Amino acid sequence: MEQIERKDRYASAGRAGLSTATVIDHWGNPITTKSDRAVDALNRFTLAFAAHRAEAQSLLDEISCADPDLTLLFVVRGFSISFLMRNDHWQHARSMCTRAKHISSQRGATPREKGLIAALEAWLRRDVDAAIDMLESLVSCNPRDLLTFKLTHACNFILGRPQRMRASAERALKSWHPLIPGYGHALGCLAFALEETGDYETAEVVGRQAVEAEPGSAWAIHAVAHVFEMTDRQKVGTEWLESHRIAWSQCGNFAGHCTWHLALFHLELGEIEEALALYPSIRSHIQQDFRDFSNAASLLWRLEQEGCTLDTEWNELARLAKANAFDHGCAFADVHYALILLQAGRPEEALKALRSMRAYAEPRTHHFASVISKVACPIVEGLIDLDQGRIETGLEYLESIQGKTQPMGGSHAQRDLFEQLWIAGAVRWNQAQIAESALQSRLQRRPQNRWAIQKLQTLKDG
Repeated sequence: MEQIERKDRYASAGRAGLSTATVIDHWGNPITTKSDRAVDALNRFTLAFAAHRAEAQSLLDEISCADPDLTLLFVVRGFSISFLMRNDHWQHARSMCTRAKHISSQRGATPREKGLIAALEAWLRRDVDAAIDMLESLVSCNPRDLLTFKLTHACNFILGRPQRMRASAERALKSWHPLIPGYGHALGCLAFALEETGDYETAEVVGRQAVEAEPGSAWAIHAVAHVFEMTDRQKVGTEWLESHRIAWSQCGNFAGHCTWHLALFHLELGEIEEALALYPSIRSHIQQDFRDFSNAASLLWRLEQEGCTLDTEWNELARLAKANAFDHGCAFADVHYALILLQAGRPEEALKALRSMRAYAEPRTHHFASVISKVACPIVEGLIDLDQGRIETGLEYLESIQGKTQPMGGSHAQRDLFEQLWIAGAVRWNQAQIAESALQSRLQRRPQNRWAIQKLQTLKDG
């Protein structure tokens, strides 16, 4: 790792034009503070954040103890809160941004700090294009800025922009080398972007290089697991995740997502009991993050496709998800909440959630509301129609969004559920022509996909 000599870690107030001295972080960024301890904790936080490690939150607390007025503390907290994608948390995130602005006006701020505040402010007013432009501009100024690099990656992922995610990572990594702290984490972001843009072969190579450089990089481990999922290499995928279990199991609720991947591998191998046995671990991570609910719901639905009876699990999930179903901070979340309510036998509540989604989205024009209106509402409408026996319109709704779900965010593996819901509906209701055409298309993309082969056989037998 590159080490910065102590004499180089400081910039005088006169040189920086600030009212407070600055300390240089691991990546060459001046941080407005007089506290070595705060910057050391920020360095460790940045690495933990990039690795999705659970101790990231406690490191923020450590930063706060060392320098309670560190500008970046409030910037990071603002972005982190917003990434939960809950409208009822948005005001809290804004208060973090307001605090960061106030501190920067009082003690001064570097251009980077001012840029991050501006990007957060744009993100929170849902001017997502401006926010991404600002973040990418900051990365172009210092391509080795791991914190801003990872924030940019996360925002592009939430917005469902894999091409931009890839281009941003490729540009930045031209300036990296293996001795820079966090190199493996940055390389893992590129691996994931390569996978999401369909370059599976390169993604696997880059992902393995990332894990070799940084064995604890859960995001890189996860990126390679995605390659195995999308190329239907479940056996090697299971072995890969198991061989790196120590690393990803230390990642808080992200460990739940990695467990979800492991369960999907077992399902595709026909190992239903093994997949079912992993559900309690996924359930144990459910708190406020919509991703935890999507992990649980999509696995339960797939398990039911294999003949499992899961009424108790669906009812418990519905009880936990009910309040969230009316928040509408995220289209991807809304669809999963509605699915949970329907699978738990609560169609009236699902219908209320749909009406609430429309009421929220129709008067608003920002990105997240638009995706709810154009993508999430048709999916939920289709699921409700199928549930109520309106087969033709239900399938039409679900068919209408095929190939259009990218703006919801999430990964290809996660959004695959929406295609499966459509196909399974057609198979269940004996719409053979629709089902066979969709399954043949799926098998052209994934010739070894067990689920598709199984559904096609059901049609032939039926």
